[in-house]
Amino acid sequence: MKTNLLFLAVVPLLFASCGGDTENPEPDCNQTDLAVSVASTTNDQCSQGVGEIVVTASGGEGDYEFSIDGTTFQASGTFTGVTPGDYTIAVRDAADCSKTTTTSVADNDSDISLEIAATDSACGTTTGSISVEVSGGEGALQFKLDDGSFGTSGSFGDVSSGGHTVTVKDESGCETSEEVLVRSGISFVGEISSIIETNCAVASCHGGSQSPDLRNLSGIQANAASIKLRTGNGQMPPAGREDLTTTEVQAIACWVDDGALDN
Repeated sequence: MKTNLLFLAVVPLLFASCGGDTENPEPDCNQTDLAVSVASTTNDQCSQGVGEIVVTASGGEGDYEFSIDGTTFQASGTFTGVTPGDYTIAVRDAADCSKTTTTSVADNDSDISLEIAATDSACGTTTGSISVEVSGGEGALQFKLDDGSFGTSGSFGDVSSGGHTVTVKDESGCETSEEVLVRSGISFVGEISSIIETNCAVASCHGGSQSPDLRNLSGIQANAASIKLRTGNGQMPPAGREDLTTTEVQAIACWVDDGALDN
């Protein structure tokens, strides 16, 4: 009888050990109270990558780790350097359970508006000027012409004829750029017409015997870029004809850069 009683006492212990660790069972992530929520978001500024997302976690077990890409985790729930877009933020706890939440970061675009005035620069000189009036923007403004450095003045002198880019930046780092054309004032009627008529629109060349026909303004305007290129590299007029002077070549280039105007 004693043997039977001993057997009955041992059997429950054997079955308990086969059933695993009852004091430390494997966590059931389907039943976890782990949660993650967005505490705050800060929008980006003009796509500079200065946005921010802050999330917090609760419940679960032990310490938390957070991820903004589902791959790389960090101890902090703050993500900086965030660009505009939609994001899924994940949190995982010490039991390797995880939860996610979604949020978006918008882009605060610049409200800078520019009004630009330009004065002519005589062909081949740097006597033009550009002035900029600004509305909008945050705080003190800085100004830049082309690839120059930023400065506090919106007025630029000693500017050559041709296309230029004006850029304005405010204290938040937002930038707005606009193109401006500084003309040379070269006149088609007063200067360019006679050069083309004497050297190009002649009977043996572009005076009707071969394309393009440069006997009228519309034909010249339609081929203005090609005329500038070919006179600039010496291909026009062709070999055997008298070359254009440097002043004539420069005048054609300035007139074309001005927009090949009917002036």
